[in-house]
Amino acid sequence: MEQAGRERLKAACAGRVLFDEPLARHTSMGVGGPADVMVFPADLDDLVRCLRCLNEAGLPVTPVGNGTNLICRDGGVRGAIVVLKDLQDLRLDRETGERPPASGTHPGPPGVEILPGRESGDPGDAPDSGRRGNGVGTQGADGTARESRRETREPAAERMSPPRPDAVEVTAGAGVALQALVALALKEALAGAEFLAGIPGSVGGAVRMNAGAYGRELSDILTAVVWLSRTGELRQTPREALTFSYRRTDLPAEAMIAAARFALHPGEAGAIRRAVDETLALRRAKHPLAQRNAGSIFKNPRPTPAGRLIEAAGLKGTRVGQAMVSEMHANFIVNLGGATAADVIALMDLIRARVRAHAGVDLEPEVRIIGEK
Repeated sequence: MEQAGRERLKAACAGRVLFDEPLARHTSMGVGGPADVMVFPADLDDLVRCLRCLNEAGLPVTPVGNGTNLICRDGGVRGAIVVLKDLQDLRLDRETGERPPASGTHPGPPGVEILPGRESGDPGDAPDSGRRGNGVGTQGADGTARESRRETREPAAERMSPPRPDAVEVTAGAGVALQALVALALKEALAGAEFLAGIPGSVGGAVRMNAGAYGRELSDILTAVVWLSRTGELRQTPREALTFSYRRTDLPAEAMIAAARFALHPGEAGAIRRAVDETLALRRAKHPLAQRNAGSIFKNPRPTPAGRLIEAAGLKGTRVGQAMVSEMHANFIVNLGGATAADVIALMDLIRARVRAHAGVDLEPEVRIIGEK
């Protein structure tokens, strides 16, 4: 990007703007080459301005949250990385248990108007997620595999239960940590988000991948997604118009998630606290939280979780360079210090080959891989 373009971008954006910035400084795995441009919009209004400026400059845009569940290759990213972690609006509304209406008829986050337009459930916008009925599953609290309720790409409206009359709507910006959402639910004695405890991600990424654990998924509590088009137009899609599958929410490929709305319900504070504490204890006992990692590396096939397949193939402790299969949980790769993205990806390839040979199962990555070699 020429100097004049850099100056225009810096002038247009209220948040930080960095050039040739290594992604290794911004991902939980600690790997990744330089991005041509990194912008950190200060809020939603700033995000709209930044997107429009990047669009005028003709730069491709890649959104990221807080850098978890992400591997950036060592060659870095051409174009702009838009980091959404400063979109921190988090509020609740105890006055309504109604679902948000269709896009264009519900007020958006403060200061920005939601424009009417096609919803992401329309065939013209939604990308194809590939295989249908892929037979993947989720892992239960006892470590056993549970069949996912999202095996097929069916619209949410076909399987969703009626809204509870006492539902409390929570709005969260894309950069809000899932743990902040859990903390708010604890503070307000709201039930429904306990399964998110300990997941190290932010709302935007969690919505995009339909994050979940212990038999629950984000789509269980999601009521609407607020997103921006490539040109900075704000849209809203209600849950009924979305299609979910295991670790995927179908949104337009260009959609940049700005916020999401969730329906929680009043509960007993002690029971909510106990459920959160139990979930956190499970994670601390099984996951390598003291080491740099990107979270679960592979999706769980049915009926056996990926971690068990990897362990059964004798791969715990296996290393490529400074990347190692965790001794605590085989579906985690940890950075021992100085690992490169090439190390991590080569180890992923080795794992897939060994599990395929040992169990006849082709593991599918859960982490998002971006950038150039």
